[in-house]
Amino acid sequence: MKIVHLVSAGVIGGAEKIALQLATYQKNAGNDVEIWFLFKGGPIKAEAEKLGIKTQLCGVRNGWDISGAINLSRQLSCHHPDIIHVHAFSIGFLVALMKRKQSIILEHEHGCIFSSNGLVKRLYNIIIRRFVHLADAYIAVSEATRRALINTLCINNDAIRTIPNGVDLSLFEQERDPHRKKLELGIPGNSLVVGTVGRLVNEKGMDGFVRAAALIRNQLQDVHFVIAGDGPCRAELTALIADLGLGGAVSLLGMRNDVPELLTAFDLFALTSNRESFGIALVEAMASGVPVLAFGVDGIPEVIDERCGVLLGPGDVEGLAAAALALLRDSGKRSTMAVACRRRAEEFSIQTAFRQVSQLYTDLITARLKTAA
Repeated sequence: MKIVHLVSAGVIGGAEKIALQLATYQKNAGNDVEIWFLFKGGPIKAEAEKLGIKTQLCGVRNGWDISGAINLSRQLSCHHPDIIHVHAFSIGFLVALMKRKQSIILEHEHGCIFSSNGLVKRLYNIIIRRFVHLADAYIAVSEATRRALINTLCINNDAIRTIPNGVDLSLFEQERDPHRKKLELGIPGNSLVVGTVGRLVNEKGMDGFVRAAALIRNQLQDVHFVIAGDGPCRAELTALIADLGLGGAVSLLGMRNDVPELLTAFDLFALTSNRESFGIALVEAMASGVPVLAFGVDGIPEVIDERCGVLLGPGDVEGLAAAALALLRDSGKRSTMAVACRRRAEEFSIQTAFRQVSQLYTDLITARLKTAA
């Protein structure tokens, strides 16, 4: 089977990581797989090439680049993929895909539909409603995403398959020394650590994590806080950390390529996103045996249960701080939750996601052949 995964860029985000993992499994299963980057390359492109996956830069400047869309249409015409697996909607390639109906078009909704910017969300939805008929089927990464696709874009329920994101659990199974990792980070080995991983963008609500850190430190001094990730909000977060007097207590690590090892240094993982269609970072933390706390927005309640974590109301920074303090003071409860976390993470393996996506491909191709006959 000839498959092209279309992603916006090669940044390390949830959609890009899933595209890379699926492409890896599909290649290993004997398929002809490529990842095409609409706007630019990056770490994901480099990683794909290391794994022997073909990549291509499409030269599209932005979502309004009609000439770039025409060029993409020509590239797809020459390639003749059986499946075009789209991981990000954009006006430019939607125009291009209009001419590619001989291929099966699968739109994988990773969460743009949950955009927190009112104007952007309205424009996005208007655009997608215009081109929604182009896709043969949709993947929703959560039931919350499925509902949003139906209610916001009026997509037929039968055209949507809910396939939760998957994580390569083998990356998190290796036994590692948390004390050594803490020392590498400049944190005393016996200190408690509350950490998070994610892009430093508004929708990830990292300011909420920092404000919760301040409340926790008021009650418990021997706690350090770690933020792994980078993005446009870094300067604002740095200023907020200074304003709250947390300069020595919060570490901004930037982008990391050692997340599985880093997670072993965490005693708790906190996700303070304002919008989150699924929450891959939560599954990675649970796979590492780290209890999780998160605001219960969008698809998050489908990932966490009471055995492995704590769900708070959206934006409830005080509640998150209180829940974190209770767990930080109860090592026995954390140990019990760690076991439950690993079990829960097993329900979100990349192998399961790969099998479900493969079955969807087969179903779509079979339906196309029946229609043609």
